[in-house]
Amino acid sequence: MSLLADLQLIVGLGNPGNEYNNTWHNIGFMFIDYLKNQLQEEFVIINKKEYELVYYPDLKLNLVKPLKFMNRSGEVISEIIKFKEIQPDQILIAHDDLDLKFGEFKIQQGRYPKSHNGILSIHEKTGETNFHYLRIGVETRDEEMKDKFRGEDYVLSQVPKEKTDKIEGLFKQILKSLKNNQ
Repeated sequence: MSLLADLQLIVGLGNPGNEYNNTWHNIGFMFIDYLKNQLQEEFVIINKKEYELVYYPDLKLNLVKPLKFMNRSGEVISEIIKFKEIQPDQILIAHDDLDLKFGEFKIQQGRYPKSHNGILSIHEKTGETNFHYLRIGVETRDEEMKDKFRGEDYVLSQVPKEKTDKIEGLFKQILKSLKNNQ
């Protein structure tokens, strides 16, 4: 059995608004968009003020992009979890991670970055931490650039074209890992 088959909810973290499209912080949103294009199943789209949800009845899988700012993601996720009656171990949260270099990723359960505002919001509002986390590496700065370009500013910067072209290949590797339970 694959992890993907065991999941009922995949959350992609990001910020709403055109000014945040194609920023490092929205790589979770990008991953949800990639999955929507890859899953070849019937689906239902539910657009609400607080979120975009794509439901695949045959897979019993929900893909969600919270449409509140990152630090308020937990408000949306806690409501969806209650409404759909989903357990924490059936949830994968896809998010940017500055502790990993661009091109790297980790899928872990119960292990997460301690300083990610979206993750902290979800923990606070749900009272849970035993989710699966898809930590997508976004770090491209060298040590000198880290001194000049704080992490908070960096993740809100645009992904350069040469990196954008590599994201789909990264997502393909991630999907393969989710299917193969690696």
